[in-house]
Amino acid sequence: MPKQNTQASQLITGPLPLICRVITVNIKASTTDNLSALLEKLAAFDTDEVLQALRWHHLQIPFWFAVKDQSQHLPKALIQPLKRQFHEMQFKLLAQQATLQHLDQVLGEHGIVYIPFKGILLSQQLSASSSSRYSKDLDIWVAIDDIERTEAALIDAGYTAIGTQITAQKTKQRRETLQVRKDKVLLSPQKPHVEVELHWRLDKNKHAYNIDFAKASAALSTVQLHGHDYTTFSLPLYLRYLPIHGSMAMWGRLKWLLDWHNAATVAHETGFDWQALANELKKTGLLQPTLLAMQLSHSLFGQTPPAAFNAYKLSALSTLTLKIVHSSLAGNQYPSLRSRWIMRFFLRRSLAYKTQHIYLMLRQIGRPDLRA
Repeated sequence: MPKQNTQASQLITGPLPLICRVITVNIKASTTDNLSALLEKLAAFDTDEVLQALRWHHLQIPFWFAVKDQSQHLPKALIQPLKRQFHEMQFKLLAQQATLQHLDQVLGEHGIVYIPFKGILLSQQLSASSSSRYSKDLDIWVAIDDIERTEAALIDAGYTAIGTQITAQKTKQRRETLQVRKDKVLLSPQKPHVEVELHWRLDKNKHAYNIDFAKASAALSTVQLHGHDYTTFSLPLYLRYLPIHGSMAMWGRLKWLLDWHNAATVAHETGFDWQALANELKKTGLLQPTLLAMQLSHSLFGQTPPAAFNAYKLSALSTLTLKIVHSSLAGNQYPSLRSRWIMRFFLRRSLAYKTQHIYLMLRQIGRPDLRA
């Protein structure tokens, strides 16, 4: 598989390919001159262009960690705003840690089983640091039967719902909300306010991930964060989740691809059974999103796909998607909504998934309130 589009990063103009190489260079194993050469090449680009790429793809933190000891190779006009953004993000991540502790306390007092995922916990799992990856919010997942009492518990604890509370909606509207949407956003009571996405499913299309709350609950691991234990997605579960999550948005931000790269790296180091995953994905019809993630990670980050996947090739649609993704990455933007809807439709072969996709698309016509 890696022989396809081996030089795909050459299709992306601008500083982004160099940014990717800088972030993933192993400074301890590489010579100083190796990184210095990359930074000197990057310094030749317009500063605003580099900053724009870093901002769009949410890569300021890993980029700063990579360059901070050799920042003399980059112009001050780049380093100064980058350092400021880094510290602002670190402050927000500290607020998220405090909010996560508060959520754990509140939900524990009410006996509500929940799963925190992505964000600072994923960062901790992949790099042993909760501050190495930026996240704009906290994601927690509860069983759909617990959604109303969870919202009520958080409101009582001082959280503020964005929009109408689910518990305040009339029966018909509440049923529609739970059928067509996937989460409810609340703001934490502490300042700075932290957005909390309260999920009752992973995607609007309940068939997208082939992972429901019960299945996820059986594939969790414990992560310790500043003296607190949290039960979150295990690495094997993330290796199933991340490619679909990225494909849903056609990998519009490279932060998600870096998550895949780092998760796959940890999997390689810990002897993960890639062949078992390949067999499972082929059986469930979810092979293509993972192949797409591997190809993108190979072309942009130089990551070699596992040998277990060498026998499989990108489909014609995935190959087309790869070209669209490269084009959008170069422009620091999401692919068109039309492209994303088409990609989503063909993401899975499941008839139930496709039927739900069409249903959701039709329900959203003229209903911007259902698109968020």
